Amino acid sequence: MTLSSPEVFVFPGKNPDVATAKNQLFVRVARERGFSATVVDFVGVDNPEDRVRKALAIDVTKCRHVVFVGVSMGGYVATVAAESLGPIGLFLVSPALYMEPYQNLDPKPKAQCIALVHGLHDQIIPVRNVSRFAEKFGAELHLLEGDHSLLPHLPLIADLFGHFLERVGTKPNQPPEPTTTAVTIPAAQEVVPAAVVAHL
Repeated sequence: MTLSSPEVFVFPGKNPDVATAKNQLFVRVARERGFSATVVDFVGVDNPEDRVRKALAIDVTKCRHVVFVGVSMGGYVATVAAESLGPIGLFLVSPALYMEPYQNLDPKPKAQCIALVHGLHDQIIPVRNVSRFAEKFGAELHLLEGDHSLLPHLPLIADLFGHFLERVGTKPNQPPEPTTTAVTIPAAQEVVPAAVVAHL
């Protein structure tokens, strides 16, 4: 079987308008790096579990590399779908993790490389939720000075996503290189452990 080009699937947040700035950002960055990109259409599908069922119907078997991107509610959908579909990469922005009334409060994604971007002042999804997830799965966590939308940080998110795609796309059929074990926070002049990056 001939495998197609690497593919990025974007799972939008509660407002599934495919023309939103974040969705188009992910599509643009993916295509610039040689990936095909699809924003999953959730128009008219408001229930997160119904969105998960729709995500699980995606045929990923013909793609050489598959990367899931999830924003807010879409972060929950992408993470739960990754339990069964096993993308090589999982990139989450302000993901709704460990949040009731979502059914799966302990998702276990099967992805070789996971990165999260979250606002330090997110008023909807607590930072402790994403920190817990990142620690549990050895994920890269970028904490930004911002709220749930992170709209002022779209250029930085684009850069982070681009670097993420470069990592997961470099070695077909091999795990990506591990992330940095420690980083320096210039504003505070301190080192934080294992792939946690605070952009202050």
